Amino acid sequence: MLGALGISADDIIVFYHGSLSKNRGVIELAQAVEILKKKYNVRFFVIGAGDEDIIKTIKNGNRNIFLEPVLYSEIPKFISIADICVSPLPDILWWRIASALKVMEYMACGKPIAMTRMKAHTDVVPEGSAGISYFDRVSPESIADAIEVIIKDKDKFNREAKKLQIHAIKNYTYDSIAKKVLEFYEGFYEC
Repeated sequence: MLGALGISADDIIVFYHGSLSKNRGVIELAQAVEILKKKYNVRFFVIGAGDEDIIKTIKNGNRNIFLEPVLYSEIPKFISIADICVSPLPDILWWRIASALKVMEYMACGKPIAMTRMKAHTDVVPEGSAGISYFDRVSPESIADAIEVIIKDKDKFNREAKKLQIHAIKNYTYDSIAKKVLEFYEGFYEC
């Protein structure tokens, strides 16, 4: 699949999937990748749909990899190609109370993650997890810095991401969530 996507073995793949709109930090992420390309062999791989101007920015004259949405069941195989996954949502009320599904997916695939330090993200990640590189502001520079931390210490981040994978499988699969919901309702029944 790498060859079909134009990816070589020495490419560092920075991955994002999801909606492409102005309030998701995707433009800033695309700009961050351009900053990193000055120092590293980074490729930006995006799967999504949305604002045509954002898609044009992401494609950057076909220098990046862009795919229209794929079947949900196919997302893990694309995440597996990534070296670093990113969730650049800004810390605004709308995203603070949303479910960080993509973060759970990235964790379940055992990938290092660069993400905004905000409640929706930190609620799903165990305290002190080392497979994560946080940024506090959604700006090209801060996102690039967080990704670069992973690039510079990739072996450590890959090891720690495997620990996050175990955590995600234990806590965030449909089966584990269904079990928690069932236990919750059984608690009501016993009252």
